[in-house]
Amino acid sequence: MTNNGIDHWTDASYDVKVIERPRIQGYRTIQVQHTGESSGPHEMCTRYVDVADDQSLRAISGTNDPDDPPTCDVARQFADAAITSLANQV
Repeated sequence: MTNNGIDHWTDASYDVKVIERPRIQGYRTIQVQHTGESSGPHEMCTRYVDVADDQSLRAISGTNDPDDPPTCDVARQFADAAITSLANQV
């Protein structure tokens, strides 16, 4: 996202739950859960990584089966891979 850093979620009064998560490659990371969304291990998970001023990387993993890895683990893996790929482009 080139028009919003994660402060878009942390400084605003949206009807969401913002959860600090461990940094990804040194970048601040949050999980945003919209009101009404379930929060089980196989429900949709949205993570934002603060990569630059007013820019963030959004990683979303949709609902999956109990035999699959937890969705937030998948979102984190995707975000980590994307950050690695972006760093290698520079």
